[in-house]
Amino acid sequence: MQKVSKLTRAAAEPGRRYSVNRPIWSRDIRPALRTLVSLLAPERTRDRGAGEGRSAIWLAEQGGNLRAIDFSSVASIKAEEFAAEAEIIERIAFKVTDVTKITPERSSYVLVRLIYLHLSRDVMPTVVRKTFDALRSGGAFVLLGHNETNHTHAFGGLQDPGYLHGPQDIFEATAPILQVSRAKRVDRTVGAPSWPRTAIDYWLKGNRKGMT
Repeated sequence: MQKVSKLTRAAAEPGRRYSVNRPIWSRDIRPALRTLVSLLAPERTRDRGAGEGRSAIWLAEQGGNLRAIDFSSVASIKAEEFAAEAEIIERIAFKVTDVTKITPERSSYVLVRLIYLHLSRDVMPTVVRKTFDALRSGGAFVLLGHNETNHTHAFGGLQDPGYLHGPQDIFEATAPILQVSRAKRVDRTVGAPSWPRTAIDYWLKGNRKGMT
């Protein structure tokens, strides 16, 4: 029997998930993301782990141009369709690729965001460091994800501790090139109003320090 690699299984799973003829995620923008980018007016943005394009479309509507990257071709096709419906597709360049293998355009973007992109603990720091290669000096980095305590103290979301991170992990991966302006745990209410539960996220905003 032919063996199936972890990467092949990982590639197949998002395709199955996104293949339904409807959005699998709410189209609402996370309040934390609105807060994190509220003071930014980026003309070039890179969105890694773009999924169905919810955040990329919203960011494009704020102005500027984006490159939206995701591992799932099915998700990217849906994102293009949603962007066309929103009449914003000319501002977004969609790309299907493995973010762990990207060689970014150096010093090209004023904003890079990683939203609920969860890779294994041995891979995530490398991806974060490579992300900074795409940022201009002073460019903004925005990260929002499930907190490392989500699997023990929260409901829903990612539950595998091997893929959960916290702000400290990002500090260690980016020092001394990240100037952090905000970093905190965020409790988010999920579930029906009659039975609310808490999910635990973390978010971080910073800027690339001046390059010498």
